[in-house]
Amino acid sequence: SELEQGEYYLEKVTLEGDGPWWVGFPGGYTNHDKDWGTGSRGLIIRDYKATFGDKTYTNPTISMYVLIAHPDGRKNIDLVFVPPAGVESYREGDRIEMDIEWITLPRIADDYYGPNEAFRTHLAEHPRSWKTIYREALGNDLNVKVKGGELIKSYPVLIQATDDVVNVDIKGGVGAVPIRFEGLPSARGYTLYNTTTGAAVALDQSVHGNDFWQTDYDTESQTYRITYNLPLDDIEQSKWELRRK
Repeated sequence: SELEQGEYYLEKVTLEGDGPWWVGFPGGYTNHDKDWGTGSRGLIIRDYKATFGDKTYTNPTISMYVLIAHPDGRKNIDLVFVPPAGVESYREGDRIEMDIEWITLPRIADDYYGPNEAFRTHLAEHPRSWKTIYREALGNDLNVKVKGGELIKSYPVLIQATDDVVNVDIKGGVGAVPIRFEGLPSARGYTLYNTTTGAAVALDQSVHGNDFWQTDYDTESQTYRITYNLPLDDIEQSKWELRRK
């Protein structure tokens, strides 16, 4: 880049349209002789709301500027969230709420060592591509419906259980999608079933026994939370049911 330290690549650009919004750096990696073992950075903004003065903004504004971050003079481009044009100072009561993901993804299929074959196929077809970040942003913009509980958040999926049986209908999803059931009266006896086809098939990702889920205790409510990771690649719509034995 011909830009120098402190100069802007982008200055106060407001991301348009509806969320999620995303920014990717598929070509950005450490400059050396090898072309492997380096990740592609991406930022996904799933929700944004800011209040400056008496005005509310629902689209994020970003700037990107050059920063020399290495002793040998190599340059980075930093991304920062900034107030929208016209906002020059902060007032008491100004507020920003964001739901963001900062992720690092493999750039090529040979750098991926996990078991997700759908993801490996994508990387083979789209090496060093912005499409990998776009896939995460759009694919996990989930449509979730719940019966027997209250949906707190769509991604990761957070559900406050209200009944002994909780049914969840999920449209979309890529990769391992976290789902957490809160407000459970016990840490034991729960099984999560995949009911997409009509039959109830217990989710079993075990390697060394019961090692594919996590249980936490909430001291304030004196209830339990159970978290799973759902394999949702190549599934347009799936149905799940949590129930005690």
